[in-house]
Amino acid sequence: MSFQVIVIGGVVGCFLVSIIADGMVAKGAAVLPPDVRERVYQRALKWDMLLRVVDGFGFILLVLGMLGLAGVIKGGPDFPWRMSCVGTGFAVLCVERVLGAWVTCNAYANEVPGQPVHRQAFAAALVVSIAEIALAVGVCWWIYTHTVYTGRGSSNTSTPAQSSPGTNAGPGMERTFVNEKGALEIVGKDKAYLDLLVKYMGIRKRREGEVTFYRKDDLTTAKDAGLPTLEEMQEALKRRPVSAQQLTEAVQPLLDQGKRDAALQQAMDLTGWEKGEAEKFLESLPGGKPGPAPTPAKTGKTPEGEALQE
Repeated sequence: MSFQVIVIGGVVGCFLVSIIADGMVAKGAAVLPPDVRERVYQRALKWDMLLRVVDGFGFILLVLGMLGLAGVIKGGPDFPWRMSCVGTGFAVLCVERVLGAWVTCNAYANEVPGQPVHRQAFAAALVVSIAEIALAVGVCWWIYTHTVYTGRGSSNTSTPAQSSPGTNAGPGMERTFVNEKGALEIVGKDKAYLDLLVKYMGIRKRREGEVTFYRKDDLTTAKDAGLPTLEEMQEALKRRPVSAQQLTEAVQPLLDQGKRDAALQQAMDLTGWEKGEAEKFLESLPGGKPGPAPTPAKTGKTPEGEALQE
């Protein structure tokens, strides 16, 4: 299911729940005298400005995030803020609906306590609270586990079906991930640039067997926002703080495989250290000390001129 469908469906559900709850209360309020209805309205109106501000704030966040994802707003090559705006904006919209329902319930509780319309308003507030909170949690959970890159998570897929060039068309993956060739076509750069871009911008990727797939919308968003130069990314990555634990997790698998030179280069790339500093760090890890040079085979000559190898 696509990100746009989830967000649009959540917003529609948010408004529908509120409309249904208002209908539950309006039916009972119709039998009240006009002066009582007016007093209820005036009580609820005291909170109207605050609710409008909250509603507007959530809507602005939601729109900003969507425009950023569409590339309309050039906010630099930083993907997470856009997704965070969408999730936070949607949650604020849901909270505003919950607050509005309880403001209405409180107005009826003060004017007509114990009457059927008061009980209907209370029931409506409960329904709105449960439904809106469930919507907010569900949509935000989906956003933060499937798109925001702290989780890097995405829908798990199984055996690919028909594949189009540059894509993996497995269930949940169609038009979502592209292989290396497709990724290079999107960014219009070489493999070295793509590898650095993945580290710099947190482009999500996954492996299917021996093939690496890259998240297509991450790449297109990065391109729309303006791709950084290779030098900019190299400098930024050098300045980016890396904890000792993160560095160990990055280089230890290479050391375990006996690829010390690759581990050394990885440490230098991630930290910006000189070779000597990276060497010292590797030597502190299991398998990080350079091994002894292979002993050359000893040879000699027999009186008959035959080579001996010990």
